[in-house]
Amino acid sequence: MSFEYLGGDKLGGSGTVKLTVDGRPVGSGAIDKTTPFKYSVSEYQDIGSDTGTPVTYDYQTPLNF
Repeated sequence: MSFEYLGGDKLGGSGTVKLTVDGRPVGSGAIDKTTPFKYSVSEYQDIGSDTGTPVTYDYQTPLNF
């Protein structure tokens, strides 16, 4: 998956997401708005696990869920 940000210098702008499988495009779509802030250096948008800063310190990362 790749994301091309089209909002210029402003935060929260639009973009295009593209999904590929084995290098071949299989889908794409427009994103009208993105989050109007930047994520910290230690935080990511993980899927299926939390590899950065946990939501709560009740468990240790990395932890699959």
